[in-house]
Amino acid sequence: MAALLLADREEVERAVERYARAQVFGCAVHSRWFEDVYGRRMAAAAKALPPETVAAAEGRGRERDPWATVVELLAEWVGEDNEAWRGREITPKGWENEQSGQS
Repeated sequence: MAALLLADREEVERAVERYARAQVFGCAVHSRWFEDVYGRRMAAAAKALPPETVAAAEGRGRERDPWATVVELLAEWVGEDNEAWRGREITPKGWENEQSGQS
């Protein structure tokens, strides 16, 4: 979903990068629904970029750390100073601790 929001904001190169990150996961790669909802729209958006730019963005996306991507998007869209997640560790360990009631 982040990729489509970025594409709608005309940040197509970043959108292609985030979409490539999502495609690393089997649930995205093997899902007809994912292709219908995201894939077609992302392919259309990517046509606005030169092929070499798309290839570079896809490469960066596949190499991105998924948790660093989550933190980056939260900081951008929710705000680093937002009370809802201030002081929380946004990592797999942080989420596990939160789910178990630990801090």
